[in-house]
Amino acid sequence: MLGSTVWAQQVNVRITTGGTTGSFFPHGAGMAEYINIHSDFLRATPATSGGGTENVRRLATKGAEFGFCYPGDLLLAWNAEEPFKDRIQNLRLVGPGQAASIMHMFVLEKSGITSVEQLAGKKFVPSAPGATAGGRVVFFLKAIGLYDKMSISYMSWGDLPDRLKTGVIDGYARSGPFPVADIVQISLTHKVRVLDLGPAMEKSSFLQKYPFMFEEKIPANTYTGQTKALTSFSEATFWTAHKDVPDKVVAEFLRLAYTEETAKHLDAAYKGHAHRELSMMTKIRSVPLHPAAQKFWKEKGIQVPEPAVK
Repeated sequence: MLGSTVWAQQVNVRITTGGTTGSFFPHGAGMAEYINIHSDFLRATPATSGGGTENVRRLATKGAEFGFCYPGDLLLAWNAEEPFKDRIQNLRLVGPGQAASIMHMFVLEKSGITSVEQLAGKKFVPSAPGATAGGRVVFFLKAIGLYDKMSISYMSWGDLPDRLKTGVIDGYARSGPFPVADIVQISLTHKVRVLDLGPAMEKSSFLQKYPFMFEEKIPANTYTGQTKALTSFSEATFWTAHKDVPDKVVAEFLRLAYTEETAKHLDAAYKGHAHRELSMMTKIRSVPLHPAAQKFWKEKGIQVPEPAVK
């Protein structure tokens, strides 16, 4: 709740994050701590949540002033697409939150599968049940016309390595910064092949259909036996606010969020933060920017693309 109408006095804001064992909470708590030390009037309190989808709903109903959101969720909410039943068009982007989580789709080398198209007729797991990453894999598989040709199921993250090694499934997907721990672990006993998604992405115009996704490269030799660079996609998270959060509050948040001193402070809370990755703003196409964010990024000389919605 905004705690004051007098700018000389304290203004309280809430930051909606995620679960205490995930990345959103320590990052948000670190940002709140930094604000509370360095702002003359802003006082921030981090709050746990169920993650990105819940953050959209909480911000929309003014249950918090700032939070982490996936650009894709913001677009789905804008258009009242699943999992959002009602249109949510009152949220605005503020700035980069966490670095891109790169999608990896992989199989065992002995399967003989060398391209994503060869997953037709195979048993594949996009993610654990309810994971945002799994929804993005489904977008990709539908875009390339493969989804209805596969045997899709969902399993807990902890079960997947053994299910792959024992042949219960033919492949699965994990997102994250590379190297992905599952691939490294499985490679200790079984040869793994990470699939190059680039040709299918280009043929299907996947990135044009889903403008909140970024193209990513997995460098050669990231994984055992991977001699060439691979193309994949990613989705980052962005700080988001309700459109009614006053410009001065958002401007103060931005002033404090994107400095090297802030980044160093956040390194100790969560190293995967994107408070140095200002160039992310040059690629994002989702909902509109908050007016204070428009002014901030323009003054930084960073050209932000037009939003994907009007």
